[in-house]
Amino acid sequence: QCIAEGIWVFGVLRTLHTWTSMWDVSLWFMVSGVFLFVARLAAAATVTQQDIFSLTKPSPGLTRALLTAGGVIVLGQLANYLYAPAAMILINRLLDPELVAYYEAAVQIDAALLLLVTALATVLLPKAAVAHAANDRFAVRRYYVRGTLVSLAMLTLGAVAAYALSPWIFPLWLGEEMRTTRAI
Repeated sequence: QCIAEGIWVFGVLRTLHTWTSMWDVSLWFMVSGVFLFVARLAAAATVTQQDIFSLTKPSPGLTRALLTAGGVIVLGQLANYLYAPAAMILINRLLDPELVAYYEAAVQIDAALLLLVTALATVLLPKAAVAHAANDRFAVRRYYVRGTLVSLAMLTLGAVAAYALSPWIFPLWLGEEMRTTRAI
């Protein structure tokens, strides 16, 4: 993943001495994506010790199941991806610009708090995948329940800490107390 990101950054930076068009940026993004795809295939072949580069025809049932699950995941990600810009457009149109500034600071704190959940998910998802592959439903359920409770506890503690420290954080960060943001 890091090498793929490096390829993209290097490619874009290489073209900065001339006008970098959207075509250049998208081309290097595609090159890095292709590299990442091939690298992941190679890693999967190494882990599974199978020749995944062979062109054998997959079973229709497996293909349908993978496409269905993948489609649901893509739709969920797409909804999440489209939600944030649409929400900000509505907020900018419905609220006074001063209120938008207060709200945007709260959104940044919310995003920082969600990093805690992302960190936990980064650890739990591979473990849950291994348990699922081993058909260990008890472990999957345990990871789900404990993960939910731990993420709730982490977010609660993080929110309380952010609120408690906000009288000192906002003047350092934004130069004022931001009482409206603290209320949000």
